[in-house]
Amino acid sequence: MKISFIVPAYNTESTIKQAVESIFNQKGDYLIEVIIVDDGSRDGTLDIAEELKSRFPNIFVIHQDNSGEASALNAGLDRASGEIIAIVEADVEIEEYWLKKVLKLFKDERVMGVGGRLITPKDDPWIARLAGYEVEYKLRNNEEYPMHITSANAIYRKEVFERFGRFDEQLKNSCLDADLNLRIIKNNYKLCYVKEAVALHHFKTNFLDYMKRQYAYARYRPYLRGAALYKTDYFLMFQILLTGILLFSLPVCIIWPWSTLSIFLVIILIQLPMTIRLLFAKKSIVVLYLPFLMVIRNIVGLTGYCVGLKLQKS
Repeated sequence: MKISFIVPAYNTESTIKQAVESIFNQKGDYLIEVIIVDDGSRDGTLDIAEELKSRFPNIFVIHQDNSGEASALNAGLDRASGEIIAIVEADVEIEEYWLKKVLKLFKDERVMGVGGRLITPKDDPWIARLAGYEVEYKLRNNEEYPMHITSANAIYRKEVFERFGRFDEQLKNSCLDADLNLRIIKNNYKLCYVKEAVALHHFKTNFLDYMKRQYAYARYRPYLRGAALYKTDYFLMFQILLTGILLFSLPVCIIWPWSTLSIFLVIILIQLPMTIRLLFAKKSIVVLYLPFLMVIRNIVGLTGYCVGLKLQKS
């Protein structure tokens, strides 16, 4: 069985080396090829990819103008020759038994895709850690057969792309994996989540990039005509609703200041269970910033979702 790893990369010079090395560090006797797709990076990503190509066998490097992650993944699929397609983003490092743990789920012929668990490096910048901690909290009770697995570290049968189509390039850098996963689920096949298959994920390292990413998630969410991807998405929808009410209350806050303040306090208070749990789990004071970060994130997300709805209707 040949496994094609596709590594989409854009401005990831600080992480792509570790990502590719983690693929070749897999324990077991596997026939592996790695396809790095540089999506028009403006830093040293392409140079590092070429250097990796000289060090390891079976690495292929594709360079294209910046067109989005969906386009990069589709370019990788054009080159892939394996029966199994694995996706490891260039800011992710998979642990050495990751491949062994996810492949065994394909014994079930109804399983079309398998994903692993993301954990956050302890020495990453504060914003990256908070973003990662929220994802870890979201996945803590993920089902064995979920609605969604993240393309940060995922593996699919190649027939998925032949039967259900490739990544929708209209979705650019967000929701592209969710769109594919929903097509699989709607055709009565299964996805699997393996929490023992661990991958380190380096999230966006500055505040502006993090907010741009959150805007993109929300901006393209209206294009997904499906259920919540995670159980916690219903709670997120409730937060977004409260955030909308908060914004609508601002014009009258001079007359009724307690109305706006009360809504703001409710939004902060409902974040406390997650904050307290993460504070004990991570033992990091940076977690105390999380409720306030979520308020800003939700405002950005609400804006992106409204823009997405408007563009979808136009």
